[in-house]
Amino acid sequence: PGERWSYSGGGYVVLQQVVEDTVKRGFAEFMGKEVLKPLGMTRSSFVQPLPADQLASAAFGHERWRQPIRARANIHPELAAAGLWTTPSDLATFGMSIQATLSGSKGNLLNPSTAEQMLTPIKNNYGLGFMIAGTGKGSWFMHGGRNRGVDTLFEATTTGQCGIAIMVNANCDTGFLEEVKASAGRAFGWSPPNPMKPSSYQPLSDEQLDGLAGSYAVGELGNVSVMRHGFRLHCTIGGTTLIALTPRTETEFEGSSVKVTFKDNTLTLAIGSRKWSGKKKAGGLE
Repeated sequence: PGERWSYSGGGYVVLQQVVEDTVKRGFAEFMGKEVLKPLGMTRSSFVQPLPADQLASAAFGHERWRQPIRARANIHPELAAAGLWTTPSDLATFGMSIQATLSGSKGNLLNPSTAEQMLTPIKNNYGLGFMIAGTGKGSWFMHGGRNRGVDTLFEATTTGQCGIAIMVNANCDTGFLEEVKASAGRAFGWSPPNPMKPSSYQPLSDEQLDGLAGSYAVGELGNVSVMRHGFRLHCTIGGTTLIALTPRTETEFEGSSVKVTFKDNTLTLAIGSRKWSGKKKAGGLE
């Protein structure tokens, strides 16, 4: 344990089964009574499929070409990894509960030692569930999300009460979530990690983007695949984590809390203060 890292939704399915075996209840029922309700997340549920009366007030998911999903949303049996129905307000409530625990206030769902353990980087800037950016009082905890037809961005400070939760009912590769985050930072006077500047978009030709596409061997991150998607690049880490990258210069790209630089067939990926580099592999994408 602790020697290697890979983003794993499947690992949370295993944890889901562990919870069910331990408490002798279904995961959705357990999470509703023990987590969502105590936190006041009244518009959140792990029930799949969502009951008809609740589905009527849920937003349709849309795929990349703005086509609505015929059934409104997928049904996810992998509840812990992909089954949460929620709202930005409820997601923010969850984040504020963690902030309250870290600040030492009483009566929160988590005890301080558990919250601190969750937000202590173990490998590749990941704690228990959250990615961590920055250090000390300037650190943030965060997690993005994408299911079919929906995208989410959540980031919050470990000290103070700054944070943001954004949800959009589409698979949005236009940089919209990052632009909203940057605008909120300017409006409220705080600086989210790796803020993106709307004015710094650098249009590149298809040939330039295709020249950067390929597979890169990036140390402990494993295989990082880069492909052109419209006027951006898509970066896939370890076959699972998909990040949309917007060009800022001919060689520098930014995604949600990630910066990627290309030079001499080498890719360098930065998350907060951590960096990983690797050479482009011969041949096509893997």
